[in-house]
Amino acid sequence: MNWILLFHAVSLISVTEGVVLNYTDPLFAVIVMHVLGEKASIFKLGLAGIAFVGAAVVIKPLDLGGGPGALATLASGFFYGLLIAAYKLSIRSVKPARLVLYQSAIASTALMTPSGG
Repeated sequence: MNWILLFHAVSLISVTEGVVLNYTDPLFAVIVMHVLGEKASIFKLGLAGIAFVGAAVVIKPLDLGGGPGALATLASGFFYGLLIAAYKLSIRSVKPARLVLYQSAIASTALMTPSGG
């Protein structure tokens, strides 16, 4: 899902803005893991805060220059952050190579569906 949103977003905003906003995924991963009970250090929370400020600078919330493209890219970062958190939780019971195989198989199957145009 994150790749679909990212590719859609860069059709609406510049690639530079899209890539910068997409790299908010660690911010979302830290937040998700914190909500799930993992203690985040002050250092990690500080870095998450810096990432948030950086995203806000790119989006320019008072100007809303990015609009739907910026929101789609942030959603892409959010979904990739969820994937990172899922990997971290799953790695306790599934080997990393198997996780990559599962993700690739699911993504390939999903992307092979007809797009309708």
